[in-house]
Amino acid sequence: MTALDLRTPAKVEPAKRSLSLVIPAYNEEATIRLILEKIVQVPLSRPVEIVVVNDGSKDATEDLVLGFK
Repeated sequence: MTALDLRTPAKVEPAKRSLSLVIPAYNEEATIRLILEKIVQVPLSRPVEIVVVNDGSKDATEDLVLGFK
């Protein structure tokens, strides 16, 4: 494994940088699909990574996230 020096930013062209969105979710069955749909509708000029962190939901949150396209 290589150590990453966080003091020196990588030389990456702005258009190639990606945006990572981390969404915590707990029993969000009623809203998670709408949230994801709204996020993907935002026009961005860079790749977007969406990370949904399921915090032990007891409803269908995980199934809805996994089925989202």
